[in-house]
Amino acid sequence: MKNLYLNFAFHEKRAAIVEDGKLMELFIDNPFDSSGTGNIFFGKVVKVLPGLGAVFVDIGLSKNGYLEQGDMLSGRRERLQNNEPLPEVLRVGETMLVQITKEGSSTKGPRLTELITLPGRHIVYMPGSGYMAVSKKIQPEETREALRMFGECLLQGSEGLILRTECQTAAKSVIKEELEGLRKKWEGIQKSLTDVPSLVYTDATLLEELLRNRVLNEVDRIETDELESFKNLERNPEFSGKVFMYDGKENMFSKYGIEKQIKKALQPVAWLKSGGNIVVQETEAMTVIDVNTGKNSSRINREKAVLKTNDEAAAEIARQLKLRNISGIVMIDFLKMDQEEEKESLLSSFTKALEKDRTRTSILGFTSLGLLEMTRKKTSLPLKDRLAENCPACGGTGFVTSTETLAYRMERKLWEHRNENKKLNIKVSPSLFHYLHKTNRIQELEVMLNIKLELTVDEGLLKEGFRIEDFK
Repeated sequence: MKNLYLNFAFHEKRAAIVEDGKLMELFIDNPFDSSGTGNIFFGKVVKVLPGLGAVFVDIGLSKNGYLEQGDMLSGRRERLQNNEPLPEVLRVGETMLVQITKEGSSTKGPRLTELITLPGRHIVYMPGSGYMAVSKKIQPEETREALRMFGECLLQGSEGLILRTECQTAAKSVIKEELEGLRKKWEGIQKSLTDVPSLVYTDATLLEELLRNRVLNEVDRIETDELESFKNLERNPEFSGKVFMYDGKENMFSKYGIEKQIKKALQPVAWLKSGGNIVVQETEAMTVIDVNTGKNSSRINREKAVLKTNDEAAAEIARQLKLRNISGIVMIDFLKMDQEEEKESLLSSFTKALEKDRTRTSILGFTSLGLLEMTRKKTSLPLKDRLAENCPACGGTGFVTSTETLAYRMERKLWEHRNENKKLNIKVSPSLFHYLHKTNRIQELEVMLNIKLELTVDEGLLKEGFRIEDFK
């Protein structure tokens, strides 16, 4: 059974798709974060990079947005193709309307485009693009062509339009009505271009996004803890009989075990039913996933254990990619398979598992080293970046300097003050304080360096380990 839980009672809106007790997908909407994909800003060019064919645009966020030549308005692109220098096409200080296509990260600003799109449930409206397209999922070809002709009749001037899959069953009057609504939105955006930089349009709310992308239609049961969303959904005949109000005292996500599964999704290891596991390591350049037999390491029938573990891992990796919202290059080290037929079977089952992912994925095949290479399109932040931040102790590296190394480092620093006949006051971390006393290192250093040492514990010294504050 596939359930959708809407945790809308608080400022942060969350939605979770749970299938047979497993958390499959998580949606989060932070009302105080304006850096989401689809948001439109009135910004100002702050830096022109002719060598890269791009500019940086101040849109009012902590990091400037990045706009490439291919994402500029057609007029600018034509001038650049005619060898007109970029600094003449776009000058520092020039204002422009831009939309976020990829959210930024801790090290990079968001990716921007001047080719504005306003998505609806049935259509995607693109003012100024002059582009017409029909979803490839609409079949047969005769139906697609008829819809294309209908769409072209709706366009005015330089407008562009994409007819989504929903158009196949929608009345033409509904499509026209939606287009008029999106036109009015666009007119409102153009009238709001006053302050620079400023946010001029926020994309759909979480509930609107779920409706737009047909997520609510894919589930068997919808449960919400917010009265407003309950009433809105209950009135919709599409969801008749499957919308329920949660009235429990305990937080909904805690009640259904979703909170625990979210915490597990932030851990590197995910366990498989057979006893094996996968280890997920996200880096700046790519994500690496390692498959291990773990407890499923029977020597009696290793071949069966490998095939079973790989098959389970394929399904779990597809789930984890979607749940953790991992994107970019992904390298997977499945357990070694000797037969080509086994690899083909694994590729087939993995491809089938990825079909459930709404985000575009591409499997490139096995490399010469036996690693499976694939990509997943990036549109928003991965789960760990949305819910976590770098550890203050390790700075995000995943490790800290050992206590023993810190002790030797402190010893070398103190050596510079040997024979000064002074009393040194040193603040140290709790672990270093314990180590120094356990090894009697303080007494040895005082004799060896001919100085007096006074140590005090500082709970805040996690990473650097010690600090010599002053001398007496």
